[in-house]
Amino acid sequence: MNRLISIAKFVVPALLIAGAAQADGLQDQAIAMRYVTCLAHAADKYDDGISDAAIIATRITPVCAEQFSREETAFSAGLSVSEQATYRDAMTSQQPQLAQNVVAEERSWNRAHHHAMPNRVAQND
Repeated sequence: MNRLISIAKFVVPALLIAGAAQADGLQDQAIAMRYVTCLAHAADKYDDGISDAAIIATRITPVCAEQFSREETAFSAGLSVSEQATYRDAMTSQQPQLAQNVVAEERSWNRAHHHAMPNRVAQND
């Protein structure tokens, strides 16, 4: 659970990306948290600890496409068609950086808790 608390700091940026006018209440926070949690679990699963975080972010983004779509739909509800297009463009452009930030946070958490990277073979020192 502490790990999820650690990544929760990405929920606020996700809500800001979504647009402060639409980010309202616990339901919106829960939607954003599901997306960020998906990214964290995917990062934990696919990160080899060697590849650049941007490469891992590219790999995990499609894994969380369903959660991303739900977030996009929830936060664009009530916007005009042109505002929805603008919002979706902004979300899509910010998605790689958010995913990369989550990968970096997962790596930091794993190092701090002395966890081996999930896909890396342990080496004898």
